Amino acid sequence: MRNITRINDIVKQALLVFPHFCLGRGLMDMAKNQAMAALYQNLGEDRFEDPLSWNMVGKNLFAMAIQGGVMFSLTLLIQYKFFCKPMSIKSLPTSSGEEDEDVARERERVQRGGAQNDLLRICDLTKMYRMKKTPAVEKICVGVPAAECFGLLGINGAGKTTTFKMLTGDNSPTAGDAFLNGYSIRTDLQLVQQNMGYCPQFDAIDELLTGREHLEFYARLRGVPQKEVSMILSSGVSDALKVFLKRFTLRNDQN
Repeated sequence: MRNITRINDIVKQALLVFPHFCLGRGLMDMAKNQAMAALYQNLGEDRFEDPLSWNMVGKNLFAMAIQGGVMFSLTLLIQYKFFCKPMSIKSLPTSSGEEDEDVARERERVQRGGAQNDLLRICDLTKMYRMKKTPAVEKICVGVPAAECFGLLGINGAGKTTTFKMLTGDNSPTAGDAFLNGYSIRTDLQLVQQNMGYCPQFDAIDELLTGREHLEFYARLRGVPQKEVSMILSSGVSDALKVFLKRFTLRNDQN
C-alpha cells in the first residue's frame, strides 16, 4: 500500500509539467477540500485548508506560471522562425525544358532593371524542399506595376500556392528575392506584410464572427492602433455598404 501511495505521489509530481493536469488536479483538490471541510464541520472539527497553500493548488499555480513563460517564449521563437534555418544550396538545378518567349522577355526586363519602379518585383524566386531534387518554384522573374491586375495561372503542382506563401512570409525562399513597394521579403518582411492584403483559398472567415468583428480582428492583427480601429471599421463598413447597394441597384436595373 505504501508503494502504491508513493508511486501515486511521484506520478502527480511528474505530471505537473502539463498545464491541463495542473488545472484539473487543482480543481479536484479544491472541491475535495471543500467537501471534507463541510463534512468535518458537522462533526465539530475545522479541517479547511487554504486553497492557495503549496499542498493544495500552490504548486499547480507555480507550475502553470512557469509553463506560461516557457510557452510564450517558445511561441515568439517560432513566430520569428528561430528554429527554421533557411536551406542553403550551392547551385540550383537548371531546367531542361525551353522557356516560353514571353517568360524569357519578362525575365530579361526584370534582370536588366526595367521593373525597378514596379509595385511588385520578383527576382529569381526559388523554393526547394528538403529530400526533393525538383524545385517547387524555380527562378520566377516578374514585375507587376501599380494599379495593374495580375493573375498567376498554372496546373496543380506548378507552385502557385508556394509562391504566395513566400510572398506573404509563410515560407522562406531558398533563393532569390521579392520586393513589394520597395521592401524585401527577406529583410523587411514585417513592412511587406503591412503593405499587403491577402485572402487565403480556404478558411478566410470565421462563421462565428460578424462582418464588423472580422474587420476589428484583422485590424488588430495588422497592428492598427486602438484609437484608430473605430475609424477603420466605420470606413470599411461604409465601403462594403456602398458596394452592396451598387450591386443591388445594377440588379434592379437589369430586371
